[in-house]
Amino acid sequence: MNWLISDVFDQYGTTIYLFTGLVILAWLYNKFRVNRSFFSTPYSMDGKTVLITGGASGIGYETAKDLLQHGARVILADYNMKKGYEAVNQLCFETKCNKKNIRLMQCDLRSLKSVREFVRLYNEEEERLDVLICNAGIAWAPDILTENGFSTVMQVNYLSHFLLTNLLLDKLKQCRPSRIVSVASGSHRTVRSIDWSDAFTQFKSIRLWGIYPVSKAFT
Repeated sequence: MNWLISDVFDQYGTTIYLFTGLVILAWLYNKFRVNRSFFSTPYSMDGKTVLITGGASGIGYETAKDLLQHGARVILADYNMKKGYEAVNQLCFETKCNKKNIRLMQCDLRSLKSVREFVRLYNEEEERLDVLICNAGIAWAPDILTENGFSTVMQVNYLSHFLLTNLLLDKLKQCRPSRIVSVASGSHRTVRSIDWSDAFTQFKSIRLWGIYPVSKAFT
């Protein structure tokens, strides 16, 4: 009997292991799968103002859509105004929200001057800020320093958001209990060390994704 089992495994061992693995994965998925109804729990954002960087596409767009559907006033901060207005129109169409509840403002995270100007206008024209969602990010950019002398990836993903958050802190404190959400990435786990001599200006890295994981580690 032992020789028979051994012979079967010699011929079909890989297939058996793969099948067993799939069965285990299916069981684990069924046991621990995300319960979508958990994320559909009714909540109200009436009277709340939410600022989302990079809200014209991807995660930022979907976040904006959900918040609008729950009554929030959403401010999209984006550098590409054409793309931004297209997103605003699409969000209005999909959510049937009051157009007064959504606004697009220009903010180019590649420029600290643009961030400061954005905050100046925001503080002048907006009364509230209940939630700041630092969502905008890029995984790659040409090997050109920004006007401020930093790696574009590092500045967009971390430095400009750090400045933005600090400049808006007073507004957030006025609307307590307020929240700050920073969208991170599991890629930060690949960072084993940081070269502090050029952490904000380097382009290349021994890691597959270059400076991106480092920027997310800072985030």
